Amino acid sequence: MDAGYAYAVLPGASAAATARYAAGPAVEVLANTAQAQAVRCGRLRLHAVNFWQAGTVRTPDGPITADGPCSLLIRRHGPTLRVALSDPSRTAQTVSVTLPWPVKSVESGDDTVRLVRTADGPARWAVSVAVGGTRGHTHSAVLRLHT
Repeated sequence: MDAGYAYAVLPGASAAATARYAAGPAVEVLANTAQAQAVRCGRLRLHAVNFWQAGTVRTPDGPITADGPCSLLIRRHGPTLRVALSDPSRTAQTVSVTLPWPVKSVESGDDTVRLVRTADGPARWAVSVAVGGTRGHTHSAVLRLHT
């Protein structure tokens, strides 16, 4: 895999619009490895990560770590995070993701999403998602952050 190669799909964009986008892309590539592919759109406060295996992606906000393969979308809106996670590989029973933001609680979402303490100390929480038997279904939640 060529970690330096990345592209954006711009449907219907003219040559001029494509050149403008190329001069100042809205999306930043955070990782493009055999372990994970990740992008960030700062304007939308959106992170999108495909973890092909357990690993960590470095972001401007801090690391995002998954203990197994998953597709992950995170969008921050004020004191909340909207999180969507799936296991397209359909190989895991549970996937846990540690986020760089101080999560306080699960405000709403699927009953398969919960918070668990990490080994990093009493103030660190991971989002644990029960994905087993769900055939790659997306599990979503709104998380409340400490402010």
